[in-house]
Amino acid sequence: MSGGAWGPRPAAIVAGLSVAATLAVLLLLTVSGPQPARAASCGVGDIDSFVSGALTIEGAGLCSDHAEYIKPYCSGDVKIDYAFIDTNDLSATEDTGVPCDSVVVVDVEGLGGNDRIQMTPLGSTRLANGGAGDDTVLIRNGVSDIADCGEGFDSVQADHSKLDSANNCEIQEFLADPATQGSGAAAKKKCKKKKRRAAVAKKRCKKKH
Repeated sequence: MSGGAWGPRPAAIVAGLSVAATLAVLLLLTVSGPQPARAASCGVGDIDSFVSGALTIEGAGLCSDHAEYIKPYCSGDVKIDYAFIDTNDLSATEDTGVPCDSVVVVDVEGLGGNDRIQMTPLGSTRLANGGAGDDTVLIRNGVSDIADCGEGFDSVQADHSKLDSANNCEIQEFLADPATQGSGAAAKKKCKKKKRRAAVAKKRCKKKH
């Protein structure tokens, strides 16, 4: 009697366990399979700070070891184009809400990773610090910038050396010094004046004779 009453339950329990095992296997396969790319734990809004006219921009948390692209620029307020070069997990523009006119110093800190930092005419003092990694620093913007590429094998593209300065950058591409070009033109002009004076003197000499 008791066996007949409990008889169907073992079968139901076995069936339930079998279904549970199947679901567990499917779940394991799903987890272990390829996963879509997900954004890193730090968002674009975590990369800047503004204190007493100084805007500091840097990757935070896990972002610091990524290869980052950072470009601050003025569009009413200061905006920052930001992306992870190596993973493409995040690419966005942050509106800092900071008026461009209130920014005196712009300091971009690349920290770790093979970063690409692009400085634009924003603020009266612009500092680009590549940090560790093989960085590319772009400061050719027609205004004075200071670049420190940091550790690694780094490169910089800059205006002429009297406008920009670069330290710890293994490859340096400066534009030609305009003073050199100017002195060349001045020397050429002086040379023409001397030739004219010599011609006039020669002409006067002939008249006397």
